[in-house]
Amino acid sequence: MTDAKEDAKLTSILKKPAFAGQGAAWKSAYTDYRVARGDPWALSPAAFSLSIKQKQLALYDNRKNGGPLKRIRQTVGILCCPMCGSPTTGTLDHYLPRDQYPEFSVLPCNLVPACGLCNSGAKGKIFKGGASPERFLHPYFDTVAGQEIWRVSVQPRYEAATFVPVASPTVPAAQLPAVRFHLANVFGPAFHTQMATYWSTLADEIRDNVEDLGLSYDNAWKLAQRSADRSLGVNGWRSALIRGVFADPPARAYVDGLAAKPKIP
Repeated sequence: MTDAKEDAKLTSILKKPAFAGQGAAWKSAYTDYRVARGDPWALSPAAFSLSIKQKQLALYDNRKNGGPLKRIRQTVGILCCPMCGSPTTGTLDHYLPRDQYPEFSVLPCNLVPACGLCNSGAKGKIFKGGASPERFLHPYFDTVAGQEIWRVSVQPRYEAATFVPVASPTVPAAQLPAVRFHLANVFGPAFHTQMATYWSTLADEIRDNVEDLGLSYDNAWKLAQRSADRSLGVNGWRSALIRGVFADPPARAYVDGLAAKPKIP
């Protein structure tokens, strides 16, 4: 949604008698959000009265299932959750939490079509770290999030592996604090469960690419990476795992060793 359309929606809201006299401060808050690109280190909550804040919060509850907010939630073409990379979306996550920033409760550029885990799980009420620039990446304003930003480091013993999200070496130095904070705070138990599932099926995918398609092991990995990137997103969970294993010789050797064994019927 364009800035003009966001402002037009706000103008419509401000016609309600309950928000009489709030126009200048609320419009200024919207402008500040866009100028700061949603950065919580540059944005302090607006000084509205408690009564107005409660009404601002109620706006989202009254509008979340219809109109513009429903269209954001049902955005077409999203391959994975823009916040964590899980293979599902279907809810709306407030980038800046509405409890702290009720003035942005229905601001479209503060609403992310995310998974339920991000909306109510691991992130909780965290929205920034201990010092600037530690914060979550903003799916609309942080262009770094449009390319590979992370991979999964698989920790031995590989028979009972554990999984650590790490920043990709291609992330620019200026973006590393935000990326590292994001990765340290966005994943919950479901991530680790799903990683274990992906890890358990990875050798089968490589074996199938080698045996069925006649590919070398290198090309079998490259095909697995392309398939995951295209179907689940370059920052999706499976893509990040394949990328991490391919770049880690011991982990890759373990998977290749399993793939070289005959498949159990």
